[in-house]
Amino acid sequence: MSTRKILAVFAALAVLSHAAIAIAGDTIGPVRAGMDLRTAPSSVTLELGAGSTVMLERPYNTVLLGNPDVIEVQTQNERSVLLKPLSPGSTNLVFIDERGIVITNLAILVRNARTI
Repeated sequence: MSTRKILAVFAALAVLSHAAIAIAGDTIGPVRAGMDLRTAPSSVTLELGAGSTVMLERPYNTVLLGNPDVIEVQTQNERSVLLKPLSPGSTNLVFIDERGIVITNLAILVRNARTI
């Protein structure tokens, strides 16, 4: 599949996911380790050197990563992934279930670690 087709599919999924976001609540701030996406924001801010676990409300089959230079995604189980920041920047993750339905589209911002 060509890069142009992959980008078109990815863009279509991002648009469609707005109707299928499985996030509820008005929580503001970064997702903390072990936070459930039902109560988490639809955007996540991570700092370099500090990974985070994201848990979904239902099992996912596929995860699409917008920019693999920003984060690494490691599967923990059928409902959770570990996000490891690689470099400052932004990306998104689209989680899709076994029926091809978008579970959520999570925007991610990675920034440099704050100095103490």
